[in-house]
Amino acid sequence: MTLYRVLSSLCLPNDTSIPKGAVSPLKEVTASGKKVLLTKGVLAEVRAPPLKVLPGWKQLAEVFLEVGIKDAAQLVCADLDGLSKKLNVPVEKLEACVVEVLGYIS
Repeated sequence: MTLYRVLSSLCLPNDTSIPKGAVSPLKEVTASGKKVLLTKGVLAEVRAPPLKVLPGWKQLAEVFLEVGIKDAAQLVCADLDGLSKKLNVPVEKLEACVVEVLGYIS
């Protein structure tokens, strides 16, 4: 999965607004739409770091690696409900992890 940084505020057809500077997988946007937005300079791809290099994440990275999640993009784009069941961890804790990771790459 790819993450994108929004370089100009976006208003999507479903009335969703994405502010300038946000980092998102933009699941609501088609592949061709992303290509157009990249070409126009509205989006930039984010190179997601491995989780193990984030401050304080060495042990957490090992836990996520057990279920195949190696980098920030994979975690941000993951199905948190499914991941919660696999890891036997509340979804809220995983949501907090995602917020923390987004803070590092934003």
